[in-house]
Amino acid sequence: MTIDPVFLMAGTNALINTISAVVLYRAVARIRAGDIPGHRRLMLAATGLQALFLVIYLTKAALFGVTPFVGDPAIRAAYLVILAAHTLAATVTAPLVLVALVLGLRGRYGRHRRVARWAYPIWFFTSVTGPLTFLLLYGFGRPGYGVQALAAWLAARVAAGGPA
Repeated sequence: MTIDPVFLMAGTNALINTISAVVLYRAVARIRAGDIPGHRRLMLAATGLQALFLVIYLTKAALFGVTPFVGDPAIRAAYLVILAAHTLAATVTAPLVLVALVLGLRGRYGRHRRVARWAYPIWFFTSVTGPLTFLLLYGFGRPGYGVQALAAWLAARVAAGGPA
């Protein structure tokens, strides 16, 4: 069985985004608890994860281009709305995160806090909607993947008389 490299790269990025969302949430919990070193470690980890995401995303885009949605038109409409919101949020997030990161590392906590109040919710939204777009594209939007693949596997198991 060969693994589609586009699916592998997109799936890896969905996983990275999911982990980033958890790390971001924990980082905010740490700062609210007054744990600046813990917050710093987690935010640097989230930034590193997003840098890795960006490398994989740009590599996938350069090598394979855009993956079209070929599934149900109703799901496609929802996918495109979520994808547009995700893309806009990601575009806004990048410079905000960089500014917040630099301010935080330089100890300019007042300005850092003001920028982070905008950066965090947008970044968190991006980290959640990224995996959602992956699930919509591959779970419902591509024959042979996700729900279709699971249904085909179960049907084959039942037809063969084996346990599902």
